Amino acid sequence: MTPAGMLLLIGCLCAITEPAPQTNVMVQPPSPLYSAQTIFASRPYQFYFLLKVVFSFGTLVHKGMETDFIQYVLSAENVALFESLLQPLTLMGAYAGSFLTYRLAAVPKAYLSSCMLCFHALVFGVGATVSKDTMRHTYIQTLTFLNGAIQRLLSVAFQGMTSDVIDYDRLVTGLDRSAVFVSIDHSAEGIFGLVGEPIPQFVIAALGYQNNGGCDCGCGVLCHLPYLRWSCPLDIGYACTRSFNHNPLFFGDPFRVPACTLQSPVVVAAIKRFYLVAPVIFSLTASMIALLFPIDANVSHEISIGHNCRKIYGWAYDPVERVNLAPIKTGTDLYVERAYEQFSKSEAELIRRDRHGVYRIVMIAVSNMTVVILCAFCVLYYAIVASHIREFAAMAITLVPFLALLAISWNALKVHAILRDRSLLLRGVLAASDNAVKVEAPDIAPELVESLMQWRRRSCHLR
Repeated sequence: MTPAGMLLLIGCLCAITEPAPQTNVMVQPPSPLYSAQTIFASRPYQFYFLLKVVFSFGTLVHKGMETDFIQYVLSAENVALFESLLQPLTLMGAYAGSFLTYRLAAVPKAYLSSCMLCFHALVFGVGATVSKDTMRHTYIQTLTFLNGAIQRLLSVAFQGMTSDVIDYDRLVTGLDRSAVFVSIDHSAEGIFGLVGEPIPQFVIAALGYQNNGGCDCGCGVLCHLPYLRWSCPLDIGYACTRSFNHNPLFFGDPFRVPACTLQSPVVVAAIKRFYLVAPVIFSLTASMIALLFPIDANVSHEISIGHNCRKIYGWAYDPVERVNLAPIKTGTDLYVERAYEQFSKSEAELIRRDRHGVYRIVMIAVSNMTVVILCAFCVLYYAIVASHIREFAAMAITLVPFLALLAISWNALKVHAILRDRSLLLRGVLAASDNAVKVEAPDIAPELVESLMQWRRRSCHLR
């Protein structure tokens, strides 16, 4: 998970840009904090990022319980064989979903995402109601196939929504930052997998989970004697060999459930809820978020018109926020504006109000880094030395250093930005003290849009 965390750190905080198309507007490369602040201030991206986080978290919680579900809920002794039989069904489902993407290419991506997420919740909701025998012999295969197809369709829909977000960001900022969006998009799954997968294990461990059912061997763990299928405190399975199939037991019921597939009823219920019920909850939540995504077909069309307005007139209209966009600034004005947009509104106001506000921000950032380091040290000390729960210690050792690195890097970039752009920030303080008036975009966007539409109609007629 560390590479994924570093990718997210690079994508959020570093200025990963691609060459912008040749236009009559000069586009300057953004600073790291400017990229992070403006990306997460975009309303379409906020909805998309929340949608992706919720769905990824639910998917990874379900995926982290797959092995335990097969062993302890379906009572499968040979877990590795059972999983290997399900993997081709996932690939077949993804292959079938690829054919459906061509049929559904014209469907709005947010609407497609919402429908697929509702269907995803329905599939797992039905699975939560079927019996154990039906699940093991029939429905687990159907669920795996449909899950593969839905995941494929959702990946295409999410990519379409990412393209809409990138187009909108380019209209508002004039920057082509597709690499930043794509890197965050792919890294979010790994980052929230870092949290999503250990949480169910931590919960079932607190409920009394015993590794391998409390048995010394069996269910894939090799026994030291050739005539043992499993060896548990309350049940020992004596047989001719260690084989799983066609190897009846000598004593007791020869076809009884292997003791290494048994857990307490509370643990079994928790595993079943994490595997089947959690995807229903997270998918329905993500479906409602997808319906709130502000870019539909009409807005996407207006964004493409806005790009042409930028190219021809310099002005544009924001179809999401319903405001006019001024021409993109160049030169010193651009750098002064971006120097302030690296910080939050309260921090920028502090810098403008007080000539010494720059140094106060530095002191606050250094204090934050010190507090983060002390808190991380205390949590790790408790996890390693004082805690007796191994799952909590493992999760803390994995998660706390990354979160501490993220917070320290963010504050360190603030200090670096202040030291680098100190002269520009002081220039903004002087401009504010002189009551500089900001030039707003005139209210001409509807006329621009109409004239551009007429020009496009004439161009199509000539063709």
